[in-house]
Amino acid sequence: MHCRIQKDTEKHRQTYALRIAASDFYTAYFISNLLSEMLEQYPDLHYTLWIGQEEELLHYFETKKTDVMIVSSDTEYSGHPFRYISFEVSSLNLSSGGVILTPLTAYTQKRKIFWQNGSSHPLIAEFVRRFCQVHV
Repeated sequence: MHCRIQKDTEKHRQTYALRIAASDFYTAYFISNLLSEMLEQYPDLHYTLWIGQEEELLHYFETKKTDVMIVSSDTEYSGHPFRYISFEVSSLNLSSGGVILTPLTAYTQKRKIFWQNGSSHPLIAEFVRRFCQVHV
């Protein structure tokens, strides 16, 4: 049996885990940038970012394997709060190897962001608020 006694002077650090799913690479890129910013404020933040087809993401969200899901704006899914978001798709500079990903035509991408209803996880609301603030 292993037992650890915590001294009164030790500070307990809260760890957080966010599970986020996106249906395309550009959205995942913006999510990754926001999570990097959040790590500065919450150094004990751990996250998983899935990229997949919308049918897969809907299943993960429905079975509560993900806290937040960002999918196309025409996706119908009831019973959970959501907001419409949009952002300009332009060139992305991938840090490894100096690769620049450039769309043939610049355009505005419209998405819906869903989050688990009634979750007590404090950073779900924080993530959604920050993401929607930047991508209105």
